[in-house]
Amino acid sequence: MDWEGVIAIVGIFGMPVLIVFFVCLFRFLKNRMRHREVLAAIEKGIVLPESEVRKAVIPPWITSVAAGVGLLVFSPTFIIKAVMESSNITGAIGKSLFFLSIGLFFLIRGLLLRKHEKQREFEAGKSAMQ
Repeated sequence: MDWEGVIAIVGIFGMPVLIVFFVCLFRFLKNRMRHREVLAAIEKGIVLPESEVRKAVIPPWITSVAAGVGLLVFSPTFIIKAVMESSNITGAIGKSLFFLSIGLFFLIRGLLLRKHEKQREFEAGKSAMQ
């Protein structure tokens, strides 16, 4: 039996599952600890402000930039696969261009959202000073 192949397959598919499991486990433990702290504070009669209980929100421009970069990195895989297999390169270029254009769209959208957010913050600070 070829143990190297079995170990490689288990490593390739098992490690991402293991990483996701640990991320979810630590997120669960952190939320449970936070919940217990809030319950202990309530039992002691401490009034908690709403801002401590709320979860942090990721700005939409960060999500768009991350999706755009991910698609830009993913798009050349079709061309690389077609070249390595010496198969239909024109179809691979079409698929690659499709994901490349979507990635560029999300990247530009994220950068524009960031610019708009900074401009809004600047205008809010400017009006607060007056």
